[in-house]
Amino acid sequence: MKTILSTKGQVVIPSGVREQLSLKQNTELQVRIENDRIVLIPIRKDGWKGLRGILRGKRLTRGLETEHRKEIEKYK
Repeated sequence: MKTILSTKGQVVIPSGVREQLSLKQNTELQVRIENDRIVLIPIRKDGWKGLRGILRGKRLTRGLETEHRKEIEKYK
């Protein structure tokens, strides 16, 4: 992906990247220079709320249930 530095030194983070990282308006970012690269790191202040929905669609419960049933079958 590509973006452009504005005359004011501003950079737009592409929407796909913002969505993937769940970046919202007013999210604070730490800026670092590493190996001649600019690195932006989101500063998460909301603790557990920031994890909301992270496992959505992963079907973890179903996988654990299947695993549990297999274990029960071993002892029948």
